[in-house]
Amino acid sequence: MKAARRRRPVTNAELNRRAFLKAAAASAALSAWPRWGLGEEARGRPGNRPPNIIFILADDLGYDMLSCYGSDQFKTPNVDALAAGGTRFRYCHTSAVCSPSRCLVVSGAYPFRTGHVANGSGTVSIQSRFQAVDATKLASVATVLKDAGYATGLCGKWHMAGTPQSWGFAEQDRTAGQRYWSGAKDGKPPLYKPDLMHDWTVDFIQRHAARPFFLWYSLNVPHADLSYTPDSSPETVAAFKERDRKNKNLGATIMADNIAYMDKLIGKLMAELDRRNLRQNTLVIFAGDNGTAGFPATIGGRKLAGRKIQLADGGPTVPFIANWPGVTPIGKVSDDLIGFVDLLPTFAELAGAPLPKDKVIDGVSFAPQLRGERGKPREWIFTQYRDQWFVRDQRRKLYNDGRLVDTTDYPFKEKELPADTEPDVRRRLQKVAEGLGVDKAMKDHPEWLL
Repeated sequence: MKAARRRRPVTNAELNRRAFLKAAAASAALSAWPRWGLGEEARGRPGNRPPNIIFILADDLGYDMLSCYGSDQFKTPNVDALAAGGTRFRYCHTSAVCSPSRCLVVSGAYPFRTGHVANGSGTVSIQSRFQAVDATKLASVATVLKDAGYATGLCGKWHMAGTPQSWGFAEQDRTAGQRYWSGAKDGKPPLYKPDLMHDWTVDFIQRHAARPFFLWYSLNVPHADLSYTPDSSPETVAAFKERDRKNKNLGATIMADNIAYMDKLIGKLMAELDRRNLRQNTLVIFAGDNGTAGFPATIGGRKLAGRKIQLADGGPTVPFIANWPGVTPIGKVSDDLIGFVDLLPTFAELAGAPLPKDKVIDGVSFAPQLRGERGKPREWIFTQYRDQWFVRDQRRKLYNDGRLVDTTDYPFKEKELPADTEPDVRRRLQKVAEGLGVDKAMKDHPEWLL
């Protein structure tokens, strides 16, 4: 446990000023946002306004890249601190690639309902592949929270049909792209885009500190085509620029540098929230959008079963950490099944926001678990990528091709069970899929697989 930082004594004048400012802010808030008058359960935290929500999403970052999940290769002290001070989930499911996983967050609906079953690729762009995706017919986490009085913003990667604005986000950072360095301009050196993204998030927080805000901080690391970082050694930068093919360790070094810089940015953001006295009423979620790609690491010397674009556990199972000081249990590791599809109803419950009654929402709120309560944990979770899907509990996974696998060695190995074993389990999980209607939806939309 870290020693508490020594602080200088606070004077009576400072205390009086703080009390005055706090009272004035509370009075203004209550008059400006009637929803803050809801009961304690709806507000999410007794005696306070609804929480700020920051959803930090790393790109292509799996279990095996975080030291708090046991990574052998990487150290992530700032992300580890979030886990140590909050709750770390072991069974968080999304899709196996970027676009459908992000749509799960926004819509709270499964891919076969939204049409976001895969990424655009090659000559098939996101827009052309999913031009039939109509945001007005789907729920949106940004709209739900905006209607509840939240400021809403998205920083970084979007990678979905439409625009953030068409899905209800009021603000969007437009400085960042997939590439990591901007070009030199007017004699000035190139700028590192993750730093620009950080600056935008800080500005967003500063401008909206007086009201509840929802910020989706969508990092572009550690996605493929990585570059060196501002903290990389001169030798690494030189080798990268020269594309030194003889340096077999260059790729590993670049990945380690990017993981370290990502972790550094998380630390800077938490420090900014502390500096602005916002940390106590801010729920911070840190997750990866899908499993690792390009440079799979190990945990205890073992690789995960599967990776990005695969439905074995290392593909759609992602790190997920929730940290809200004084609310989320400290240092807890949860085995509850959760998924990105659950974020919309969870955030809505914490914000005291009603869910749209005319939209299909597949997600189930796990807000009670974030408050340290038992809640009603899921008995199963559904995951889809393209025409492949599975339904699972903690021990068994049923794929759409009929395979039933033993996942007790999760997340390292899946053992296929003989076809004549555990018929009751097969029927139970198959009944879930039939109830969802996924097979019918896939047959009705062959264009999804183009």
